[in-house]
Amino acid sequence: MLNRFVFFFASLVAVCLGSLSWAADPDREQPTEVTADALHYEDKKRLSVFTGHVILTRGSLKITGERLELQENEVGDQTGTATGQLAYFERTRAQAPNELIQGQAQRIVYDSKSNTLKLRGQGQLRRMRDGKLSDEVRGEAIDYFDDTGVFTAQGQASTQGKPGRVHIIIGPKPPAQGQ
Repeated sequence: MLNRFVFFFASLVAVCLGSLSWAADPDREQPTEVTADALHYEDKKRLSVFTGHVILTRGSLKITGERLELQENEVGDQTGTATGQLAYFERTRAQAPNELIQGQAQRIVYDSKSNTLKLRGQGQLRRMRDGKLSDEVRGEAIDYFDDTGVFTAQGQASTQGKPGRVHIIIGPKPPAQGQ
């Protein structure tokens, strides 16, 4: 009897946690829309290459660049690589609707399955709270994990033979409601 209860409870927890992770990002259920000057599609590879003033939107996510390679696997997970002088993205966090995350880099890689954005080359990531700049980080490589709000950064490339550095500005947190 105890084993059946433990199994039932573990199953219930697994279902609830699984539901929470999907419910945390409503963008996963949204279609991907892309506009560009040109498209080259390869059906066998499930690869779309968009060029010229590319704009990808999926729910609250928006990615822009001069070129976008979008690959989709057999279950519909997408990986997109946007490039240009600088490619840009912005996204409202599902877990914090008053926060807008913005970023730019020479190359941005979006993975819909892991809900991550990787910024490479002159990367810059900003968190806006209620329309005001809250935090900012600059680095040569920035990985942003939207489900958790975690990011990692590697230093800027250096021209003087020294290792590059990460630069971050952490803004003051807004006072709690009622204070």
